[in-house]
Amino acid sequence: MKKLLSCLLFAALAVTGFGQTQNVQAASGVNPDITRPAAGFNFPNAFTLNVKTGATISGAGSYDFSAGTKLVVPNSAAPTTTSFGWLAADNNAWAASRGALQFFDGTANTYVLAALASSTPANGYIPTWQTGGTIIWTAPPSGTTANPSATIGLTAVNGVASTLMASDSAPALSQAIAPTWTGVHIFTPAARSSGVLPYFKINAPADTALTAGTSAPGFQIAGATRQHASTTTVTDQDEIQIDAPTYSFASATGTITNASTLTVTAAPVVGTNAAITNPFALRLKAGNFGMGATGAIASLSQTSGLLTINSVNGINIRPANGITSIAGATTDLVISDSAATPTWQGIATGHALELQSNAASSRLALLSVNGGDSVIEGEACGGTYGALTATPTTTRTRIIYRTYGGSTWVAAANIFLTTTQAQTESARGTQINFSTTPNNAIAAAGVLTLDQDGSVKALVPTGGLGYATGAGGAVTQATNRTTGVTLNTVTGAITTNNTSLAALAAASFTVTDSAVAVTDTIVLSIRSGQTNAQTMVYVTTVAAGSFQITVNNGNAVTAETGTIIINFAVIKAVSS
Repeated sequence: MKKLLSCLLFAALAVTGFGQTQNVQAASGVNPDITRPAAGFNFPNAFTLNVKTGATISGAGSYDFSAGTKLVVPNSAAPTTTSFGWLAADNNAWAASRGALQFFDGTANTYVLAALASSTPANGYIPTWQTGGTIIWTAPPSGTTANPSATIGLTAVNGVASTLMASDSAPALSQAIAPTWTGVHIFTPAARSSGVLPYFKINAPADTALTAGTSAPGFQIAGATRQHASTTTVTDQDEIQIDAPTYSFASATGTITNASTLTVTAAPVVGTNAAITNPFALRLKAGNFGMGATGAIASLSQTSGLLTINSVNGINIRPANGITSIAGATTDLVISDSAATPTWQGIATGHALELQSNAASSRLALLSVNGGDSVIEGEACGGTYGALTATPTTTRTRIIYRTYGGSTWVAAANIFLTTTQAQTESARGTQINFSTTPNNAIAAAGVLTLDQDGSVKALVPTGGLGYATGAGGAVTQATNRTTGVTLNTVTGAITTNNTSLAALAAASFTVTDSAVAVTDTIVLSIRSGQTNAQTMVYVTTVAAGSFQITVNNGNAVTAETGTIIINFAVIKAVSS
């Protein structure tokens, strides 16, 4: 039936009159396709064949439209061509309101380039897109080259020159650009084989007419948030990191006198019409800083001090200000375990170093290992820093102990190391003077001098030289007056036995004392206890580790029966 209908339709087409239009369209329940017969279709002149939606014409062989005057293909804006070989006309190609033939190449839609019919080509001409969507034939560039004259900036430069740029040419990069970089940049310069130019240098300009009252940084890094991927511990998170360089020499060993990973040459310099209250060479406004790989956490504060190191021992280094010189009227360096700053009164002149403690004691500990000396050294001379002269006589290095009475500080005890003559290369006479303040007094007075001739001189009429509590001891003699006793101290009291000592008789006993050397002098006196005024005690022998005391009853009639208390003191001495 289908074949019969096709034949009838073909027969109808074959006999359609000149100038007629024949429609091929789908009918309900009827297959609208027309299959090309072996003999081909026969359309008369001026015949129009409209293939409606849903209808196709197919068949093997050739389709010859040579007798026609035009071939109209489907056309619209953005037509659909999705299979290889499909062809349609896009009446808004390139969104330029101009038409182009659209062809699906099996992968994507393509446009068949067509120059304007009014454009006449010549040998070597090339199609050229024109504003508005037209394509015309133009001569290729002449081939004349020139060096680039424009520079690369942050915006496009529309050129007007007709010359070409050679393949080995490159435009210069404008040094006036001010870009906002958004990427990650790594600079890896080539190794220097000569010269001293730095790898990175900013030549700051001499600014003028900056905004009044506003800080104008020369170099600034704006901080931002760093978010890590997980909650694991991050050992080191550094915003700016400077790795230590390695310095070496190509041949014989060389010496670099001063080497640093980071150097600040000086504090800001006061310029014309300017005044700088605090010229810092390096300033940390707030926060802590670390010292060492895992070292002490340190912080800087302008209110509690320039530098605070919160180490295990709570040490605080806190200068009153960071610019006062050592010769100034304020303290240059305070080492303290407290952030609080005490009021130091009664100090007439400036001092370079203060040790402060909020604990029960304040101490300065010096540790020397490997057999070295721990030294506290004071030096004094005449002249100035730039021109030293010999130390004059009576120049002193002072160790002062100040006490606080509730409102004022007073020097309560002193040690003075004093020159006793003008110093020369062959004359260095000195002495040491000690002063203390008696109880219920407020002024320190000299009590002892170690003089330049080696003599020890007590200076207080009511004072003297002697042993303090703890140096002595006491022992009682047992059995009789010749029984020995043991007391290993440099001073003490010996209570004798009260056995009767006949008139004009004497008794000796040995005192074993490890504090005694054979060259020492033993001083004895009777404190009390004798029954005869004529009774005496004296040392009869001295040995290493002992001495002998003799008790002599000088009374010619009465026996000595008292319990005698004998005071003794050892004066250390030598025989060479």
